Amino acid sequence: MPPNDQILMGVAISLVSLLGLFKVKWITTHSTKGKKLVTRLGEDKAFLTLRILMLAMILFGTLLATGVINPIQWD
Repeated sequence: MPPNDQILMGVAISLVSLLGLFKVKWITTHSTKGKKLVTRLGEDKAFLTLRILMLAMILFGTLLATGVINPIQWD
């Protein structure tokens, strides 16, 4: 079982990414990075890109929380 701080970080990453997945429209209209993404890719491709990124981060957070991926350990 992974350490508690690793579980907490994985769950937090997943939850923030899940929130971002539901707020893609808001991100693209209210943030500078979102606006730049829309101007470079177009609205439809920007939405798709952000959705894919959020799904990848949800997967990463889940794998981190379950202990499949471990953080770097410095000696």
